[in-house]
Amino acid sequence: MVRFLRPLLRGTTYTRLLHLWVPMLSVAFWMFIDPRTPWAPALFLVPLALIPAVRRGEGVQARLLLTPGEAEPGISEEPARSWRDRGRTDAPSTA
Repeated sequence: MVRFLRPLLRGTTYTRLLHLWVPMLSVAFWMFIDPRTPWAPALFLVPLALIPAVRRGEGVQARLLLTPGEAEPGISEEPARSWRDRGRTDAPSTA
């Protein structure tokens, strides 16, 4: 039982939870403005996600969220240079 409760004492648990809640803030806020169109924030966010420089911010967030404290976690922070790069988050393997 203690093994299942141990993650509740770690700070990374709450960091990840906050990271999951933040994207829903725009949708929740929009639902107060116009509840008939819950998809409206996606009209802004989807084109924003196609900008190559946004990948750098996503890489930084992924490093902080998934591998806190690791020196070289292997998650790329470089902007996307091709359409293939936009579909992946991890750095290319050297093996």
